[in-house]
Amino acid sequence: MAPSSSSQNNPILSGHNLKKSYGSTKVLKGVDFEIYPGEVVAVMGKSGSGKSTLLHLLGGLLTPDSGEVYLDGNRLDNQKESIRSKQRLNRLGFVFQFGDLVPELTVAENVELPLRLNGTGATKARQQTLAMLDRLGIKDQADKRLSEVSGGQAQRAAVARALVHQPAVVLADEPTGSLDQTTGELALEALVGAAKAQNTAVVLVTHDITVAAYADRDVLLRDGAVDTELHDALAGTAPAAPATPPAPTSPAAPTKPEGQN
Repeated sequence: MAPSSSSQNNPILSGHNLKKSYGSTKVLKGVDFEIYPGEVVAVMGKSGSGKSTLLHLLGGLLTPDSGEVYLDGNRLDNQKESIRSKQRLNRLGFVFQFGDLVPELTVAENVELPLRLNGTGATKARQQTLAMLDRLGIKDQADKRLSEVSGGQAQRAAVARALVHQPAVVLADEPTGSLDQTTGELALEALVGAAKAQNTAVVLVTHDITVAAYADRDVLLRDGAVDTELHDALAGTAPAAPATPPAPTSPAAPTKPEGQN
């Protein structure tokens, strides 16, 4: 049965009993997933666990062997590619590990691509683009080409491109994997902060527990299936909390030797 139309109380994007194989290799073995408007969900797992395949199924980039995907309460996976492409353009945003920006274009031209492709006029598209770049702290890089900006600035531009058309969901596949820790944290803060500001949900694929800490909740994939004991599985990797020192006690009053007043 199809989920009801999306609202704050209903999933904006969901997958039901998703299965996918490549040849004889079963990558996903019946995965259920859902995310709500404005929510950030980290999909965690080791390499080969199926997390990127799940993201591609949810984004309509791949079709499942069986199972169903719903976006805005409407079935996505069984639509023609032209319809899925239109939904990706209008309702979804994507951020990949290496940004996948067009090197021949400026930062602003890259960011405004989704707007221009969906028919937004040049002036309005540039206004929305500059506003998003300003929100992400790189408006001053708008007219530069990718060869003229840092890796962190380029990845923020990729985040801006994913968010500028105000999609329902952003699908981010290892978005900080090519960045150092400090630069990656800045990019993540930009992604999560801007998404929350416009009530966009974020599916955050990662193998890094420090990246997953930016999410509202976690889903762990192991061998193509959801591990329902996520917190127990991760407990051993978290640093132990420092022991609480005993409360200080008042020193005992000295006792007088017997026979003294």
